[in-house]
Amino acid sequence: MAQHTVTPERTHQTASPWVSTAQLLAGGVVAGPLFLVVWALQAFTREGFDPSRHPLSLLSLGDLGWVQIANFVVTGTLFFACAVGMRRVLQPGRGGTWGPRLIGASGIGLIMAGVFVTDAGAGFPTGAPAGAPEVSWHGALHEVGYVVVMLSWTAAAFVLRRRFAARDERGLSRLCVTAVAAVLVVSAWPHLDSLRHPHRDRDGPSVRPCGGPGSTSEASLQMTDHRPRPKEHLMASRLNPYISFADNARQAMEFYQGVFGGTLTVNTFGELGAPDAPEPDKIMHSLLETDSGFTLMGADTPPGAEHHPGDNISVSLSGDDADELRGYWAKLSDGGTVSVPLEKQVWGDEFGLCVDQFGIGWMVNIAQPQA
Repeated sequence: MAQHTVTPERTHQTASPWVSTAQLLAGGVVAGPLFLVVWALQAFTREGFDPSRHPLSLLSLGDLGWVQIANFVVTGTLFFACAVGMRRVLQPGRGGTWGPRLIGASGIGLIMAGVFVTDAGAGFPTGAPAGAPEVSWHGALHEVGYVVVMLSWTAAAFVLRRRFAARDERGLSRLCVTAVAAVLVVSAWPHLDSLRHPHRDRDGPSVRPCGGPGSTSEASLQMTDHRPRPKEHLMASRLNPYISFADNARQAMEFYQGVFGGTLTVNTFGELGAPDAPEPDKIMHSLLETDSGFTLMGADTPPGAEHHPGDNISVSLSGDDADELRGYWAKLSDGGTVSVPLEKQVWGDEFGLCVDQFGIGWMVNIAQPQA
């Protein structure tokens, strides 16, 4: 009789934790899809947010920022709970210690990303700077949380793969490898540099990495490609000074690069379609873009044209929104003088030169979509 009364008691003690463990593990199953659904609802409804170039962390800002903050914290809490459940199930055994610890670290990283919000940039929320701001202490801790998530998730996938491989569970083992590949794709997204240059030339990327909690279920991908873009994804038009030099554009632009830093791109007359020009090595176009968001363009005076010091700076308008730029051209040239009609040139873009009615020179360049 004594033995009979003890047996139900043991059954009750083992059954209760098991129910709790199942609930903890269910939190990990739900966490990833929940995070992605909440992100998607915000990404396509928040005014001014562009999921093709804005990192999801920016959703933590503004009047509705509390939604994404809660999304980070709740998802992180679910992952941490899942780690507790995994520890109960996997121990003792291979991966039973470090697997749960690393999943728990992912949860802690997500909670950090929610508690310490990122800094405003890329024009979001409305009124934010167009580029990347100075990183604050809470913005730096937000990025630390992101790094913790990515590293711990990648390590956890390798730890669990070893366990599954030892048990000859090939499907789960392959899934771990796939998850690592997904994390690498997410971590390879452009970072803060893309915020410093939110409107690069037409070949440049325009997003930075965002958090990776969705990779626990599947990776969330939001990368742009280089195909011709619809109207809503055209590069914003850019306005900047354009300097005409006598024959020393290369030396001058290299000098300005030394002053401001940044990346200098130089093209000669020979490279841009005029190899038989009298001086093919002279600079037909150069572009300096700096980390501070400055843009400066310059060129040598074309052969046969006169160079007039003091009257050698024009204003450049460039981009690939043809309708917008043609509209600017029509208004600027109205009542002024057109020296080069706006039409397709040897380098493939539409280009025109005019002097407006106030004597200011304008250069308009409309980039053509790549095939």
